[in-house]
Amino acid sequence: MYFDNIKKKRRTRTIPFGYKLSGNYLLPISSEITSYENIKKEILLGKLSLRQASKKIENETGRKLSHSGLKIILNKDIPKWNESAKKARFLIRKKYLQKREFENEKIKEKNYLLKLELIKQKKKEAEREKSLKPKQCKICGNIKKYFDFKGYGRGPLKNYCKVCYKKLLEKNPEIYMICRRCKKNKNISKFIGLDFFKAYQYRICLICERERRKEWILKNPEKSKIIRNRYLTKNRVILNKKQLEYQRKNKDKLSTVRLKNYKLLRKDIKNYSKYLINKRRKKLFESEIRKEDYEKW
Repeated sequence: MYFDNIKKKRRTRTIPFGYKLSGNYLLPISSEITSYENIKKEILLGKLSLRQASKKIENETGRKLSHSGLKIILNKDIPKWNESAKKARFLIRKKYLQKREFENEKIKEKNYLLKLELIKQKKKEAEREKSLKPKQCKICGNIKKYFDFKGYGRGPLKNYCKVCYKKLLEKNPEIYMICRRCKKNKNISKFIGLDFFKAYQYRICLICERERRKEWILKNPEKSKIIRNRYLTKNRVILNKKQLEYQRKNKDKLSTVRLKNYKLLRKDIKNYSKYLINKRRKKLFESEIRKEDYEKW
């Protein structure tokens, strides 16, 4: 301890801090000593500098003590006080910087969220402006607002309105469309596709699709043969059933077609002779005659 609560003899002209003069002796002042000890703790913790501490002592006690005088007292009281004060200041500075970084990150997050909100608001305003603009439906041809079209406010906007969408669901035959190839206005039932939605997507009529397939078969005969054989091998049983059902349902129609073909064959002698030979062969094989016997015959 630098200050002792004991009388001391006066040895210098100046009266030191923490003492008062009484005759030829120096008496300790308890208020000044307590204020010095409290401020000393704050200096060691790094909360106050020497200049700040000297001003605080002056305010508390009403007695001046310069920062250099306070330094002398501290050096005598605690010889390595400066090192501990520096460490404490470094820790305080570190905590302050960490707090500042945390606050800056929070501010950045807030600014980012505000930017996102502004972008969303701009998008909503743009959608509202679009909703007021007119657009033409590709099915009915009527000009309507954006909110009357399918997909508004949920996803990508469709080219047909909500009324036409209901008609497509109900498979209404009143819908007419223009073909992409021949560019003729036809009923939707005359377009390719399993549903009316598929028909609207393709927008190719049955006649144009047949022509396109014929062109492709002429250009690629080998590929078409491979595809046809593959289809026949996979679906042989189903095709046979369909053929038998068609023959049962359309007996009259098939009989008329056969008569016509038979009359045409009678006129052509060569083809008619071939026809008779094939007929005989079938009858013979049906009666279980061997091939060797047939050749002998």
